[in-house]
Amino acid sequence: MKKSIVVLLMSIIASLNTFPILAQSDIRFVYSQDGVLLPLNTNGSIYVGGNDITPVNSKDEITRYMRDNSLTLSEKLTYIKEQIAFIPPTEQHQIIQATDLSDVEKSLLYTECMYTPEQYSSIMQKFHTSVYNTSMISLPGIFTCYAQEKWNYCMPAVTQSTVDYLTGSILSQSSIASDLQITDFTMGHMSDLQECINGYQSERYYIYREKYSLTVFTSCVNYDIDTVHCPTIVNIYAPETGQWYYRTDIGHALNINAISASGAETQIADPLINSDFAPETDLDSCFYGCSTSTLYAILVDFLY
Repeated sequence: MKKSIVVLLMSIIASLNTFPILAQSDIRFVYSQDGVLLPLNTNGSIYVGGNDITPVNSKDEITRYMRDNSLTLSEKLTYIKEQIAFIPPTEQHQIIQATDLSDVEKSLLYTECMYTPEQYSSIMQKFHTSVYNTSMISLPGIFTCYAQEKWNYCMPAVTQSTVDYLTGSILSQSSIASDLQITDFTMGHMSDLQECINGYQSERYYIYREKYSLTVFTSCVNYDIDTVHCPTIVNIYAPETGQWYYRTDIGHALNINAISASGAETQIADPLINSDFAPETDLDSCFYGCSTSTLYAILVDFLY
């Protein structure tokens, strides 16, 4: 059994009285590898009591309760805090994102109610998910970097991530590849992607641009992230060792989901790094930073 994650100390739950779940405050919980909820005694042994634990609501029950009941923001926050502690992390993420809470309140739920900052950072890397980064101008909310499913599916992967962020709909990479006429032996083209991605969603009309100047590129990325809140899609070419974290002599598509206030630094969401085709690098997450000038030096074209 892999190491289980302690999701919430019961002392936090005990301080929330609107929707009491437990009658015993010295129990904490972990999830087993297969997602089974395991209550623990204070000495770390498995708790086997029969009636001290109220049955946990499912994701659907939680969603239905919030839909059918008129709750104040405070009541809703309290209810979510109590309920999400007892369901698997992937479903916790889905419930939080489905609420009408602000991005700041969602971040608080993640970092203060569900996990310690250290646990949260580890989990976000595991699920390849990026949250609001206070040291950068980041896309509001959650941006998920999907791993590319084939060696040449970087463009379908960044499209999948982009459309998911903008609409909440998750397209299949194979269907995107088909629309882009990508075969087992060919890559896609950014100019074709412009038409496809604008057909997939109406939240943001993407414009195709070739490499022009670092100043223009930085302004476009900043406009995307800070003003219209959409990820930038870039196409890079780095055939020489040392130009990038790894060589890519056939081109490679990436997302940008954050930029520094000065524009000197960007945060990359790279679908290759968390895939089965990842090169050997020192990168431990598909989200990583780089200087904007370094990125621009290997830029071919982009959508913003």
